[in-house]
Amino acid sequence: MVGNIGRMIPQKNQLFLIDAFAELKKREPKAKLLLIGDGELRKDIDQKIAELGLEDSVRIEKRREDANKCYSVMDVFAFPSIYEGLGMVAIEAQVAGVRVVASEYVPLEADMGLFQYRPLDVRKFLSGRADTKKKAYEISEQAPVLKNYYEKELCRE
Repeated sequence: MVGNIGRMIPQKNQLFLIDAFAELKKREPKAKLLLIGDGELRKDIDQKIAELGLEDSVRIEKRREDANKCYSVMDVFAFPSIYEGLGMVAIEAQVAGVRVVASEYVPLEADMGLFQYRPLDVRKFLSGRADTKKKAYEISEQAPVLKNYYEKELCRE
């Protein structure tokens, strides 16, 4: 399941996300999209979903106080913002162990190791696999980092 949490406004770019999701559905017919939020673009989003025939694949929930509980059903968090301050929802998703696919306009500070920056191109944005290993937490990735750290610390004494 691809997920997105945010106000439905031009900055958050959910209309683009729906187009990208339609491309994903061509390769992954069982894919689902969960959108959580509300805003000025809600009617446009509903219309685009209908135009693309995605009604059975997209679930929309209005703004929730417990949206953080929804990360557990997501395989990937899509964050196609056109501009962004920091992107707290992307940080929350990573804390929950969810990989984030983000536009190049999301600040580098939001990357906690489960980030993949993608261009805002409908065919490319969701083209990566949702089950990519979470390298930030793989022992094979972290063992050399820890070894290097301890060697430097021991050599300082």
